[in-house]
Amino acid sequence: ALTDKFITSEDAERIWRELSMTKVEKLILEERANALMENTRTVTQSVSSQIASNLLNSGCSVEMVAENTGLSIEEVERLKAKAERPIIE
Repeated sequence: ALTDKFITSEDAERIWRELSMTKVEKLILEERANALMENTRTVTQSVSSQIASNLLNSGCSVEMVAENTGLSIEEVERLKAKAERPIIE
């Protein structure tokens, strides 16, 4: 068939699965994907913040930290201000 030349068997299987899903199954799959993406963003943000804090503690400039972590300058400045606050016991 003509489609065999353009669609791999793996793609055909994936298309078949998607076409045979109910609306509820599609919604569940979409929610899982959204949750996974949000979790990935949260973890990435947390790791970037920790790296930024370490770089700031090592004496790197706010601009250098922002450039190397992907955080905004405002986010890095907030982390710097938080680290500079005295700890009250």
